[in-house]
Amino acid sequence: MILLLATFWRFANYPSRWVLNQDQARDATIALYSIRNHTLPLVGSPSSAGAFNFGPAYDYLIAFFSIILPFDSGPWIGFTLLSLLTVYLFYLIGTALSTPCLGLIMSLLSAVSVELVSNSPDMLNTVIVAFGVTLTLYFVVKFLVSGSLKFAFLIGLGGGFTLQQHFQSLGLSTLLATSLLFRKNIKSCFLALISFFLSLAPLIYFDLTHNLVWIKSVIYYYTIDVHKFWAPTSWRIDLGTFWPHLFGQVTVGSPLFGYFLIFLILSSYFLFLISKSRFQILDSRFLIPIALSFLLQILLLRYYPGTRSREYLIAFHPFVIFFTGLALFIISQKSKPLFLVLISCFLVLSTLSNLKTIQIKSQAPLIYSLKSKLDSQIPGPISLYSDPNSNMLSLPIFYLLYRQNRISDTGTPILACINCQSNGQLIAKESLSPTQTYYLYLLQSPNIQDPGSKIYPLTSRLIFSWLYINYQ
Repeated sequence: MILLLATFWRFANYPSRWVLNQDQARDATIALYSIRNHTLPLVGSPSSAGAFNFGPAYDYLIAFFSIILPFDSGPWIGFTLLSLLTVYLFYLIGTALSTPCLGLIMSLLSAVSVELVSNSPDMLNTVIVAFGVTLTLYFVVKFLVSGSLKFAFLIGLGGGFTLQQHFQSLGLSTLLATSLLFRKNIKSCFLALISFFLSLAPLIYFDLTHNLVWIKSVIYYYTIDVHKFWAPTSWRIDLGTFWPHLFGQVTVGSPLFGYFLIFLILSSYFLFLISKSRFQILDSRFLIPIALSFLLQILLLRYYPGTRSREYLIAFHPFVIFFTGLALFIISQKSKPLFLVLISCFLVLSTLSNLKTIQIKSQAPLIYSLKSKLDSQIPGPISLYSDPNSNMLSLPIFYLLYRQNRISDTGTPILACINCQSNGQLIAKESLSPTQTYYLYLLQSPNIQDPGSKIYPLTSRLIFSWLYINYQ
């Protein structure tokens, strides 16, 4: 039932919600190029924050989903399915820590989490971080409970996989460290280190064959480039505003609800600690490494000088769900009526927020409308042109044409541009907003050799080469 609820929220109104924007179309094209040319990228997406790249695991995932779901939105649906898998992982986490009751509470919270629902139809390296953190958290819990070396090995793989997606998950290293130290087993630490570096094998190979250019770019960013950003913060802002708002937004979509939620969590933990008869079904020892890791991550974020955009905070979402679910479980063991009231409040508030969330439209319908008009007038091969400011339109159109094998150097020349004028014949136009209009023009004779011309032909090879733009 919980998985059905999660499926509904993640797939409701999906044709209008899946995010067919510039970066997503670029990465989907790169994956298709990799498949068709039997080559794998050794680095991942370029960072928007600095001149460095993330790992290629994200691109491998897109390629995998492009193969098993061979249609336009296939990779996006693959990422949505991983969001569904996150819900099941929370059930396994709770069950491993205590009983299926805790698992059901955590999985229910993740099923209706407004942030997880909002991100589910997207396909970016940032959104996959939530799945990676949850997967690693599951391996950590299984390792803490069982002490199995198998899970020590998987902890390293999970941590390396997640770190490759986006460096917002760097704080996850504290979870790996606290859990491994908790068990005080040298073999487990050794295995985790081996598997961690195995997961980074493509990046390590790239660096060894390119004069360590990748690791140098990362070090340069964190020692020099990161200081070009500045976000005003303090302990008062963090503890009094930032964290309560994040807890409220992740769970029910209301930042102000976070103040009540923080109070609820702290009260329940205090209740657990002073309880004369601790719950035999919950061993608090296994919570210590996870709680300590989260406190360390709060400290690390406090002194991180970079910006705190919404998409850079996804690594914390699983921790919010974990600690909220744990608090509700503790309350359920002390007062069933109070628990039922509280879980009902969560469901009602999250439902109200999610009803709004699933009505938010991406630009996918507009892109398909333009593509349909283009198909009706130019049904054959196309040579697509763009300018540097129009990738939000040209890359999605290119991806859809490339999937159909309709991109050709000798095809009909078409210009895709935003807020532009051309001497070519207007094929279609659509307004995304009052200040942004998308145009498709038929070009009679594109003169890209003209020094004054800003247009250039898009090719799959060119787009694939953008992966290495930081390492020319």
